[in-house]
Amino acid sequence: MVDEQEWNVLIERGRIAAGQGKYEEAEQCWTSALQVADELGEDNPRRVFSRNVLADFYTVTEKLDEAELLYCEALHLAENLLEPNDPELSAHLNNVARCHYQAGRYAEAEALFRRSLAIREDVFGPEDSRVAENAGYIAENCSMQEKYDEAESFFARSLRLWESLVGPEHTNVANLLNNYAKMHYNRDRWDEAIAMFQRSIKILQKNLGNDDLQVATAWTNLGQLYRVQGESGKAREVFEEVTRIWKVMAGSQHPYYAMNLNNVAALAMSEGDADAAEPLFREALAIFDHVYEKGHPDRQACLSNLRKLLETTGREAEAAALV
Repeated sequence: MVDEQEWNVLIERGRIAAGQGKYEEAEQCWTSALQVADELGEDNPRRVFSRNVLADFYTVTEKLDEAELLYCEALHLAENLLEPNDPELSAHLNNVARCHYQAGRYAEAEALFRRSLAIREDVFGPEDSRVAENAGYIAENCSMQEKYDEAESFFARSLRLWESLVGPEHTNVANLLNNYAKMHYNRDRWDEAIAMFQRSIKILQKNLGNDDLQVATAWTNLGQLYRVQGESGKAREVFEEVTRIWKVMAGSQHPYYAMNLNNVAALAMSEGDADAAEPLFREALAIFDHVYEKGHPDRQACLSNLRKLLETTGREAEAAALV
């Protein structure tokens, strides 16, 4: 015979274990809590809660298939327990929609995001932060389907709401601007994309400081745009800053630091600066050799770049010896 106290204990033990980095123990506790919840009765709301807790854990630990299954189960249970316009239901819809989005099932994701938006508009009104959030989700989803006119309408709506609700220099505004800029990038609207990327970076720097991985990601998006435009000098400056941030935040042996070293080196090489490029390629390759197997695509790309550099500088034998 099980009781709610046993469930409470298992949920709390899981939280403590996860907070201590004991992820296997946390998973065991939350799996047991789910089993207990299922024995408490068909209509017990702990069945929904338990599935969401475990699904959130699987999302963080990148077990996305397991997470999606549990989020779908939680949504099915919630639809039977809650009223059709219950705001809690909108959160369950978003959880499943994000799974569809990550799996590239954009049409399925859009339908759920729109259901969630309709609930939130009905319950909270059109000027609420939760409406802004869902408008942003739909905008990204439409952009991925190349439904750019719809995407732009939802991006503009979400941006207006966030600026009104939290102010024009909040990180929520920065994050939306970054996604909005990606849509302009995909439509070859370079000027609009650059302006939004730059504004996003300034907001993030003001809130988080210069040395933050979210700032590095925003810089990376701008650098990629410059590279596509053929602005190799500007792109190189940006990726040098990204590389510096990764070194500060993650250390000199992190694969993302190495990946950005490779980016800077490739840009230097495209500008004819082989002397600057070679030591960067070699440093990146040494890191990849330390953290990856030889066949890893990032290592192979770096190795190929270094070989090309050696060949173009007349060192074919040295290039051929690299494996």
